[in-house]
Amino acid sequence: MNRIEKTLAAVMAAGTFLGASAYTTEPSESLEVWIGDGIIENDGTSIATLTVYEKDNVDYTAFNMAIVVPEGITVAKVKQGREWVDDIHLTDRASATHNITCNMPDSNTIKIISSSPSLSPYYPTTEDGVDPYALFTIGLVASPTLAPGDYKLELCDVKFVLESGDAFVLPEEPLTFTLKVEGDPVGINEIDSDEREETLYDLQGRPLKEVSGEEIVIRNGQKIIRTR
Repeated sequence: MNRIEKTLAAVMAAGTFLGASAYTTEPSESLEVWIGDGIIENDGTSIATLTVYEKDNVDYTAFNMAIVVPEGITVAKVKQGREWVDDIHLTDRASATHNITCNMPDSNTIKIISSSPSLSPYYPTTEDGVDPYALFTIGLVASPTLAPGDYKLELCDVKFVLESGDAFVLPEEPLTFTLKVEGDPVGINEIDSDEREETLYDLQGRPLKEVSGEEIVIRNGQKIIRTR
């Protein structure tokens, strides 16, 4: 089995890594993964771009993870060529060597997977020796039905894979982070008022500009006694 076949075997089973028993998975005390703070408007169109970071002294070649979001938060769509695609992108740290994709199997979970056909690492340092912890960004939108407030995001099912097919996971999960939702208190941006002037008619069906004294008039198809 060549290097690429090894990695494919490690990532294919059930859409998650390490489906085969030949590979090991161990907790890592050095692996750190976190999400930066985010603020989003509840208008259904504004995009909040969150950044996910990874720090370790190990050269990983692939990963998968999940982000649990509140009901009403979804992955934004952006135009790419003729298609609308999920707004998720690897940073310069790996965009030239890796692929990344996501999906929402239910209304609260974003599943993310990334791998490299050439088994390249996620460059733990730049050419200048700087540690580029930012790993990828993901754009989110909030439904107008989501009330403003602080909401909890959970990062879970985190697994980083080595070239060998073995993997490391976080010692403790889930990790929690805060997403701040701003906007209208009830998620309504504008109320259209359809107020109309009331029109009254006399018993012969003629519109009345005003009522003098007490008389029977027709309003909304019903006879009423109207007093000036």
